[in-house]
Amino acid sequence: MATTTTIYADTDANLRENAPDTNYGGNTPMRCGQYSGYRRHAVLMFDVSSFTAPTDIVSANLYLTESSDGGSTRTMKIARLNQDYVEAEVTWNSASSGVSWTGGAGAEGNGAFTEPNYSISIGNGQGDQEVDIKELVIDAINRRDDELWLVLCFDPTDTSASPTGNSAFYPSEDATASNRPKIAVTVAERVTWQGGVDGDADN
Repeated sequence: MATTTTIYADTDANLRENAPDTNYGGNTPMRCGQYSGYRRHAVLMFDVSSFTAPTDIVSANLYLTESSDGGSTRTMKIARLNQDYVEAEVTWNSASSGVSWTGGAGAEGNGAFTEPNYSISIGNGQGDQEVDIKELVIDAINRRDDELWLVLCFDPTDTSASPTGNSAFYPSEDATASNRPKIAVTVAERVTWQGGVDGDADN
């Protein structure tokens, strides 16, 4: 037996290279990918404190619901974000007002790419995205005070500006709950042995 619980992103924001000091938090679609002459990334945060037995987690599927797309197919990465941000202040250049991204503009330098990270496809016809990020959820419970901070960006080694390809995903403020970024966490139910114990290993 297993149970699945859905949690929604507490905050998210879009980072726009050609408007590097403008905040796109709040009810703003997360437009991600390569545009003509500039890029867009996104950051998200989930509170995973409702899960107290991380070893029982079977899967943790992150869902991003697409609202539009265009251009060619490109690959982007989802990684743990190692610097907190403030939703109403975060920009391409800064994690919060007066606080730059320590890894450089765009936040990909703050992606923990030596830890588990995941690929998604964006661009024309790629649609909604789903990826199992169980390792990051467990890590957030065990080591990050139950807060899972994520960055959706290009791999730092992918510096190509061609071809263009991008997708827009619904934000956490969307009026339709099913559109919002979410993680479906499946937890195995522990079964308690009710029989007797006679000390015989064969039994």
